[in-house]
Amino acid sequence: MLHFITMQLSIVIPTLNEEAYLPRTLRAIRERAANPDELEVIVVDAGSNDQTLAFAKKAGVRLFLRPDFRFQKYRSLNAGLEEARAPAVLWLDADSLVPHHFDQAILDALKDAKVVGGAFEFALDQGGWPYNLITWANRLRYRLAPIYHGDQGLFCRKAIAKNTGGYPAEPLMEAAFFCRALQQKGKLQLIRRPVRTSARRFRDEGVWRVIWFDVRMWVRFALRLPVRAFAKKYWTGARSS
Repeated sequence: MLHFITMQLSIVIPTLNEEAYLPRTLRAIRERAANPDELEVIVVDAGSNDQTLAFAKKAGVRLFLRPDFRFQKYRSLNAGLEEARAPAVLWLDADSLVPHHFDQAILDALKDAKVVGGAFEFALDQGGWPYNLITWANRLRYRLAPIYHGDQGLFCRKAIAKNTGGYPAEPLMEAAFFCRALQQKGKLQLIRRPVRTSARRFRDEGVWRVIWFDVRMWVRFALRLPVRAFAKKYWTGARSS
């Protein structure tokens, strides 16, 4: 007698030249999942010219090549949503590591009918007081207002995500705008286990420079002012889509 495994969770990873990070991210998904056979992993690549595609193919993920999505991350996220075959979707940055049994934590959160989606705790993969300050400042921010970033592993019921129209056409802070729309549909649940994201942006561009940039952007977002003017500077030298 044949037994068919029901797919429970689709994981969407947008990439652009992520050879340094994608292998460990995919390995963490495989090794830390409670039920790896019930997952599908979708990589939407925006035109990598390094070994990102080779790593993705070797890992056996569902791979979609869309070089026209370069620096338009929301399009990669939405393309993954369209391709997802499970009832729940997790969007994960290519340089982010999931916690153990992340998949079961998501499915447990979604057992509450009032919960439409959510995210994990924010954490950086580097220690030291400036990075710890960034971590705790972010945690305070989203406890005051449940608006999450993509580097926290945002998840949602697929049907709800599609009903909201997916990620809005915003070149920056697309996850925050998406959370704002999801709040109109129901509760966003914070899973109090961290997704650990690379601190490379802070290392490469300077901690205080990035903090000043992000604070100004968040103030504008909170005041419901446009943040598109920040996009060109943000994506200059960016490594991921």
